[in-house]
This record gives sequence, C-alpha cells and structure tokens, in this order.
Amino acid sequence: MHSRLRDLVRAAYYPVMVTLDGQSLTMADVKVVAVTNVRVVVDQNARERMVRARGAVSSLVDANSPVYGVNTGVGLLANTRLSSSDLEQLQLNVIRSHACGCGAPLAREVVRAMMLIRANVLAKGLSGVRAEVAETLCQLLNLGVTPVVPSRGSVGASGDLAPLAHIALVLVGEGKAEVGGRIYSGREALQSAGIPSLTLAPKEGISLVNGTQAMLAIGILELLSLEDLVASADVVSALTVKALLGKSSAFDRRIHEARPHPGQVLTASVIHALLGNNNGPKSFSFPYGDISWTAKKRLQGSYQSLRSSRPGINHGSTDLNCLKAYSLGAGNSTRAHITELLDKAERKNGWLILYSHGVTPNPGRHDILPEALQYILSECDRRRIPLLPVVRALELMSKS
Repeated sequence: MHSRLRDLVRAAYYPVMVTLDGQSLTMADVKVVAVTNVRVVVDQNARERMVRARGAVSSLVDANSPVYGVNTGVGLLANTRLSSSDLEQLQLNVIRSHACGCGAPLAREVVRAMMLIRANVLAKGLSGVRAEVAETLCQLLNLGVTPVVPSRGSVGASGDLAPLAHIALVLVGEGKAEVGGRIYSGREALQSAGIPSLTLAPKEGISLVNGTQAMLAIGILELLSLEDLVASADVVSALTVKALLGKSSAFDRRIHEARPHPGQVLTASVIHALLGNNNGPKSFSFPYGDISWTAKKRLQGSYQSLRSSRPGINHGSTDLNCLKAYSLGAGNSTRAHITELLDKAERKNGWLILYSHGVTPNPGRHDILPEALQYILSECDRRRIPLLPVVRALELMSKS
C-alpha cells in the first residue's frame, strides 16, 4: 500500500502519459488523471482490437440479425425491430432518456475519473464501439472539458446509467460541461476545445451508459484518500514518539509478528522506518526543574491519545527520564486494523481494479457503497473497531 502511495506522489510531481489498454490501469493512475492534467491516450494495440470488434457489430447490422439495443428497442420494447434508418437515433434516444439525474453535480475529480475508467473499459476492445469514442473521452480529459454530472439518479449495481448518460450527452454536443471554471453547453464546450462532436453508431449509446464507473470512481478516490489519511497518521505518530523521546525498538517488526495481525506488523514497520535507529537518550534532565502535577497530567493525556491511535508511551513513571515507546496493542490499534483492511480490500478478488478493466457493467449486488468500502466497514463492525473515526474521515473526504 505504502509503495503505491509513493508511486502516486512521484507521478503527481513528475507527470507521465497514461496509456489505456483495458488491462493495466491502476488506482494511482486514476487519482493522478483525476487531479492533474496528465495526458491520456489509447494504446495502439487496443485501438486495433476496437476496430475489429466494431467490424463484428457492423457485420451483424448488415446481416439484419436481431441484436438487443442495436436494431431492437430496449426494456419492454426489446421485441420491437427497428429499421436501419432509425439505428443511430436509437442510440441518441437511449442517452437522452437516461440523462435524468438531479441534485448537486459530482466533483470535477470524480467525473474525470469516471471518463478515464470508461475509456479504459472501451479500450479493452470488447464493447463493439469505434476507437473514436474512447479517444474522444481522452480528448475531454486532455483539454479540460468536464461534463456536469448530477450526483443523484444512479440505479446502483444495475448500472450508473444516469451519471454516464450525462457524460455521453457532451460527446454528442448536448448537456453541459465545465471548462476553465465556467459552465457551457456541451456544444460550446466542445467548440471551445476544438473537439468534434460524435454521431453515435449502432450500439455506442448503450456501451457508453451501461457500466458502474460512477460508484467505481468515487470508491477508488475515497479509498486512496483513506490510505493518505492512514499514511499521514503514521507520520504523525512517528513524530509524536520522537517528540516524547520514545524508542524505535518498540516498533521492531519481530515483536509485532507475535500477534496474528498483518496490519499491526505493517504499521509498526512503517513507524520503525520513519524513526530510524532512534532509541532515545539514556538520560534527560528537564531544563526547567521538576515537572508540575499539571504538566504530568498533560503528559499522561498525550500518552493516552497516542496509545489509543496505535503506539503509546509506557506510563510506568511520569518522569521524562523513563519515557519509552509502548508496543501496539491488538485491542486498541485502530489504525493497524484499518491498514490491514485497506490491504485486503485491494486484494480481495481485485474488486476495484477488476471493475476498472471489466466490460461486465454490473457487480451483481445493490450495495450503495463500492464493495471494497463496504468490506472495510463490515469488517470494522465484526472486529469491533470504532466506526465513528472511520465514518467521520469518509465524510470529511467526501466533502473535500
């Protein structure tokens, strides 16, 4: 986890081009593109796959074979066949009819993450759309055109149809988009950036809206923000131990491997690395004489605060000469548990990354939260980890 955060920081300071091939997009890539102006392109091999897949769809259309959503209606109109002259209009109607979101718009970073992940899915070459569709999404990212997407209206696991439809509207010159901090009509936004509007071919409207990229974008950005929060807590804890003359030896990995908690081992290792070979002074004389009772109580309060977060101070004596770092306790090492859960959330079936690569639009459940975050919260409840700090952190990050 921490190595990926380091990669994210490097990428933020040394922007590189992100190439979409439908297979190698990472969460760090999503964060970098969401918050910076890193250039995004479609891989040439992916483009060739998209051309071949588009050829297959065109063959079906030419053969007049019935294909749902291509030359038939959708939903209750699935058995209604359409004439060849109506196929393009069907795709436009699908987008217009689903662009019915309401509420405050999603944050710019979330919408950029949505566009990136959707372009990556299309780049897999299995959706049957033209390469120009994915490339136009990349142009929006590269030229700072961000569709206005209402935050309410998704049907969850059945697909983020409404949010994605609002993005698709801008591709055809409709809807609204933000450019340089100002809101324009979709057509004006495209014209200002020199991006030609698309005329959707058969199947392309459905391929643009049938996915879960809104919840996935929010889930990835929130998960990475939570990791940033945990990493910051590690640094703060290390600085506090240092300021209180604690010893790094208490965070030796071998001590914490005695407990069956990978998160505890990881966080102890991080703090130990941050502290370096720091075992505190052998003796210490307070420069202003004896510590008052009030000062001792404050020191004890600092100890309790530090211990409750993860590391603490051994309070066998309140004399500064006796200060030393306190080993992590499995029962109160909240951040250690959360660190472990974050790691599991990333690895458990590869939820977030697999969804950012997968063509299948529906996770198959109707959770409001992405499964990774749902997993974290359910595990916090099962292990009786205090949920209030986690919920507050998520609320703060969602408002930032």
